[in-house]
Amino acid sequence: MKYRVSHSSLYAMAAEEIDAIYRDMKVSMEMASQEGLNSNFFGRFLVSVADSLAGVATTFVSNIAKCTKSIKRSELHEFVDSNRLRVKTVDNIPYSRLVGFQVDIPANLNGTYKNAISNIAQVYVKLNAANTAKLLLNTLTNIHVSLLSGDGKTSGLISSAYSVISSVVNASKQVVLDCQRNFSGKFQQKAKFDDVFLSKEEWVECQSMMLELEPRLQEAKALRETVERMETMLKNILTEIGDTPEKLSQKDVTNFGETVKQVALVMDGYNLAVTRQLALEHNYVLMINAIYAGVR
Repeated sequence: MKYRVSHSSLYAMAAEEIDAIYRDMKVSMEMASQEGLNSNFFGRFLVSVADSLAGVATTFVSNIAKCTKSIKRSELHEFVDSNRLRVKTVDNIPYSRLVGFQVDIPANLNGTYKNAISNIAQVYVKLNAANTAKLLLNTLTNIHVSLLSGDGKTSGLISSAYSVISSVVNASKQVVLDCQRNFSGKFQQKAKFDDVFLSKEEWVECQSMMLELEPRLQEAKALRETVERMETMLKNILTEIGDTPEKLSQKDVTNFGETVKQVALVMDGYNLAVTRQLALEHNYVLMINAIYAGVR
């Protein structure tokens, strides 16, 4: 199985679509303010933006399913367990013999392996995607219940969701940008060993770092299930709003729209990390085989 990783995020277009809807809403809001705000407009906006998130959720579920469907152990873990002598032989080759040796790298890798792996680990920590998704699912469920009962709590729940997801996005923004930059180099799939590993110790350390990240691939499976339920709940909320958009205020709709856009960004960042983790592992296995065949 080969992993081809573009330097652009898989969800970039989906996130841009939501952002465009949000910008259009702001323009329309300014125009409407001169004649009085029309609740029907905001209801239509809410349907549009939530429907866009439902589409992003569907894409996320599909892509994560493809990436993790057959994963019981990571590719690197399985290879190391099945080829211990080969791995040990390569690990013991002096660094001086590997200087200049051409190895396979993920397309567009920009910098060292260690830097790329470290950054991916930081993305996982900052996004805290599993807990964030569960919290948002609970909030969406409560919003739906509140809409059904008319208990007056909907506005507070939307405000809470907006606050939570905004803090996550702001905290993770820099590491996600760094992850994108780590795969924004020239399109190449070969590099000198010493350009991507600055020492033999770093080569061995990268192997350990990737093996330690294996649980994140299992986490992706669990996250997929949560996102599927989130998608269902969004559809339930849309059904309930239906022809009664006046249930939500201008502020509610604005906050919900921003929340939806930022949920898409969290999913974008998480999928970015998973995809690149898989690509780094796959190419590391290719390197082991190439070095074993060409240098030992």
